[in-house]
Amino acid sequence: CAYGRYHNCRTSPSEIIIAGVSSLLDSVILNSQSFKEISSKMVLGYGAHGGRGRCYDFWLDFVQCVTENGTRNRHLCELQREDYMECLHRTKQMRRIATVLSEKERLIKEGKWDS
Repeated sequence: CAYGRYHNCRTSPSEIIIAGVSSLLDSVILNSQSFKEISSKMVLGYGAHGGRGRCYDFWLDFVQCVTENGTRNRHLCELQREDYMECLHRTKQMRRIATVLSEKERLIKEGKWDS
């Protein structure tokens, strides 16, 4: 397994992150702690080179939405969750880059691409 010997290889990394976020949000609400207290202690709040992480603001928006709406109404926070996941994984960005590059290759093959 590419994720390590203790990892369930049938579970994708994004499913693990979503499950982790969901369980963290449940504990935030059930323990009646403010989301700022939890978020300030999270590893996600620190960037690789110190300071804030690039996705920290998206995380705060997502946690605040779930805190305000409750875990039973998480569907109301789908846009915030989607923004956070895109920031982490950049799947839409990579898909867009692949589309642009394939179009460029097509135009080069047809002789319509000017450098």
